[in-house]
Amino acid sequence: MNKKGSNISLNFVVGILLAIIIFVPLLSIMSRCTRLSADAQQSFEEMSAKLLSAEIGDVVPLKIDLDKSTRIVIFNSKTDKVFYKENADYTVCNADDKNVKRPKSCLEGTSCTCLCRKDGSDTCEDDLCYALKDAQGNNIEVLDSDCSINYKNAAPSDAFGFDSPTGGVADYKVWGCEGGFAIHRKDGWAGDSYGVGVGPVKVGVAPLCDVRAHVPRTHFLYAQRTSKGFKFCYKLNENQECITPNEKQADELTNKIEAELSQKFESCQRRTGNSPCTCGFIDLGVVPNDGIITVENSGNGGTKFNAVNGNNEQIINGEQELNIPFCLYNLDTKSEEAGKIELRKYDTDDPSLKLPFRHNDKPVLINSGGKVCIAVHGLGTQYSYDENQGDIFTPNNDVVIQSECLYPLLDNNPSIV
Repeated sequence: MNKKGSNISLNFVVGILLAIIIFVPLLSIMSRCTRLSADAQQSFEEMSAKLLSAEIGDVVPLKIDLDKSTRIVIFNSKTDKVFYKENADYTVCNADDKNVKRPKSCLEGTSCTCLCRKDGSDTCEDDLCYALKDAQGNNIEVLDSDCSINYKNAAPSDAFGFDSPTGGVADYKVWGCEGGFAIHRKDGWAGDSYGVGVGPVKVGVAPLCDVRAHVPRTHFLYAQRTSKGFKFCYKLNENQECITPNEKQADELTNKIEAELSQKFESCQRRTGNSPCTCGFIDLGVVPNDGIITVENSGNGGTKFNAVNGNNEQIINGEQELNIPFCLYNLDTKSEEAGKIELRKYDTDDPSLKLPFRHNDKPVLINSGGKVCIAVHGLGTQYSYDENQGDIFTPNNDVVIQSECLYPLLDNNPSIV
């Protein structure tokens, strides 16, 4: 038996095993580092921090560096994919570019900013994700926005200066996004500036997407925070904003109505007394003359409201919610009811045949067992309100509501008018 040969073979095997144990993880780490450079990760983390610190109304400039074959995706809480929107100017050629699926690290029901490796599929892999929430823990959503920017049919010499919103303008096309926001960087031609996509070829028709698409490493863009969420854009409008004048008007009206309802509802819910009791009014002065506010139970223990104009067109940022139980209080039956109420600045016939009970054109609020209710009544009935005591009674002096709710001793906002 050759003991020396056995020892050499054993040492060789041990050396190979050690090499595998040491170098394979090292190669994996090096590979990951190659895919994600330090400045790309830093720019992503700075972007996430800026979005988290933005207040409603802020327009935040962003500089984002992307490594090749990576992308940044921001997922809304209520969607599992971000979709690229095709438009007449530029068609998304490759099916894998049309949507990006939510990764496991971005929990369902949570808004997230994610940095992912783009490998030619619709998945978000090797991801780094942060939750996108406000100081109260509420998700911050993303409005339909500009997404990846591509410079169509631009020669390399034309592309310089386009990476900045203040640079020159050429034949550039911007994809839109639904359900979130996404930008990516493909492997390109020489210089890593260009990529090419080829669409379906038809007889006598040039390839649909046979174009040069400039996909830069560095993106300069803006994020504007509204009451509904962020909107992204590559260029600001004449008002130095991402949102349009109509969107701005809707955002301001949303804030006014939300502030009025939340303040009055929260104060009413805090007040105590012999239930039911009156607890102030809703001031419809914030509503445009042809505006209609609808208020109803949200179905999950809260209140939801919306607002439209006389043509049934949205005038605020969609349906909004308050985390306060809601009901209608029918003065005719002296009982709570479910349902929806329409609030207008002036008295008009209500489709439900129930009008809000008003005092000085302000719908009256009632605290009924901890719920905040709007008082309603039928078309043929009349009620009076005692401003001093808070009583509501009929012409026959039948008292429906006995008194006004009491303010808590530590209530910081005792004024409800």
